[in-house]
Amino acid sequence: VSIRTPASTVSTLTYGGTGLTRIGYINGTNCRVEMWYLVAPATGTNTIAVTLSAGSKFVGGAATFTGVHQTTPLGTFASASGTSTTPSVNVTSAAAEAVVDTVAISPQNFLSPMPTATVGAGQTQRWNAATTGGLTTSNVRGAGSTEPGANPVTMSWTLSSSARWAIVAVPLKPVRPTAIKLTSFTASGGDYGPVLLQW
Repeated sequence: VSIRTPASTVSTLTYGGTGLTRIGYINGTNCRVEMWYLVAPATGTNTIAVTLSAGSKFVGGAATFTGVHQTTPLGTFASASGTSTTPSVNVTSAAAEAVVDTVAISPQNFLSPMPTATVGAGQTQRWNAATTGGLTTSNVRGAGSTEPGANPVTMSWTLSSSARWAIVAVPLKPVRPTAIKLTSFTASGGDYGPVLLQW
């Protein structure tokens, strides 16, 4: 979940009515990003519902994977923030794992356009969307990607102009070597309220 206002946090996040667990978060300047997970989610079409603690524009993205270890699914969470054209974070990972990242991007001032974001080499973009309306600085771009594990992995994006950003990433651990596979993903943006992602 990529949020425009750092003080606005995710209060609840559910999938088909089942609560997810927060992996971690980081506050950047004028943006925040959180990562959540759920082991063995229900199959079929379900709704993802995000509730924020206070009003803010945000973008939500989701992905499901098969072959993830059911008792120790996650490696070490990593995060970074800054102001530049190159958001990035280094992740400790290993072969056969899959690394997932999410970035939040906020323009520096009201004269700055919302920058575009290009996924880094070796990564596969899974979602990339920005909220609209009002001043540019009231909006946020959220994007997410995956990359095969290695030691280390650098998850990175290139922005069309310098902006404030926050990025998080985590490796998924396989139940057996080469077992992890992305099965689906989706994304949606919302303004000042919950976002529902049909799954």
